[in-house]
This record gives sequence, C-alpha cells and structure tokens, in this order.
Amino acid sequence: MEYKILIVEDELIVSEVYAHFLRKNGFNNVLQADTISEAKELVESSDIALFILDINVHEKDSGLGFAQYLRGNKYNQPILFSTGNSLVKTKELTKGISNMEVLIKPTDLQDLLLILKNRLKIA
Repeated sequence: MEYKILIVEDELIVSEVYAHFLRKNGFNNVLQADTISEAKELVESSDIALFILDINVHEKDSGLGFAQYLRGNKYNQPILFSTGNSLVKTKELTKGISNMEVLIKPTDLQDLLLILKNRLKIA
C-alpha cells in the first residue's frame, strides 16, 4: 500500500517492531523518526497519511506537542498515540486533538493494524 506512515518513537525496539509489522502487512512506505526535530523535517518533505506518535518522546517537545504543532499547521491526518500511560490520563492529555486514537503499550499489533486501516478507510 502506498500510504506513508510516520512513526515518531524514541525507543528503537518499539519503532522497529511497529515498522516491521506494518511492512509485513503491506505498508511499504514507513518512515521512522526518533526526535521531534527529525519528525518535523519528514513532515515538511513527505506526504504523510498517518502518524504514530509516542506521547513521551524524550526531549523538550513531546509527541503531544508535536501533535499540537501538526494541527496548528493544518496537518489533519490521523494520529495514533502510543503510550505507557493509563488510558484515562492519556485521554485527558490529548483532549482537544482531533482525529486521533490511543494505543496503550504494550501494543497489540493486530489492534494497531485494525485502527490504522479504519483511520485510512482501508477494507
């Protein structure tokens, strides 16, 4: 499938697991960034269809801040937040961010695939 998916995750093993799983399931255009600044460069140079964001990227600007940056700059593609926080806490943190879902770590990869296909409207 030709959808570009950007994974923003500072834990290399998590990013690699997501990317490998997505490629194995037909998503061949998977980009990975482990910093917000790298993610911003990729957004400006690529046509991203969906974002998978770790809420707690270890730098001053979190995945949550990056999501707010995206929405503030008219990027309205779906966002899947990946977090080890509780669902209640995460829903509180992401309140006001449109077109998004929350995945709790450890992530069930079949759930990831189902949500991703749903958000991209793939049968």
